[in-house]
Amino acid sequence: MQENAWKFGWVMAYPLDPDWQVGDDLWSGWGVRTMSSADAGYSPLEYHNGTVWPHDNSLIAWGLARAGRWEEALRIVRRLVEAAAHFEHQLPEVFAGFFRLDTPFPIAYPTAARPPSPGCQRGAGKLSMLTSSPCCTLPRIGPSLTTFADSGTGV
Repeated sequence: MQENAWKFGWVMAYPLDPDWQVGDDLWSGWGVRTMSSADAGYSPLEYHNGTVWPHDNSLIAWGLARAGRWEEALRIVRRLVEAAAHFEHQLPEVFAGFFRLDTPFPIAYPTAARPPSPGCQRGAGKLSMLTSSPCCTLPRIGPSLTTFADSGTGV
């Protein structure tokens, strides 16, 4: 049985397993799913069985960045920014974990909070640590969001 990605969000944010990899079975193309597509219980429209949670993805990206794994961290951030464009630049707390190749845009979860709860918004604060945002009390820990966003390269 595959592990749930949300557990790895916390693992990567507080690096207990810095060698963890985001495999194709967890990567939807829009973000990291809560459950592997190889798991028998996987369902891209079930709350914790294959959906993409921006909050958890921000924790995963933050942890990857803290571990110096910038390419992987920025891939997650870039895809969340792209997904946000399909939600009027306001990510919901969760969206469906369908493969990006199968859907031209991320599919909204029917009962997702928009805007997300304050707890989810705190996760976005972790993403701000990856940027040069003046709201952060911690020093910036790597390349800024604008640096990779302006590069025009796909990940």
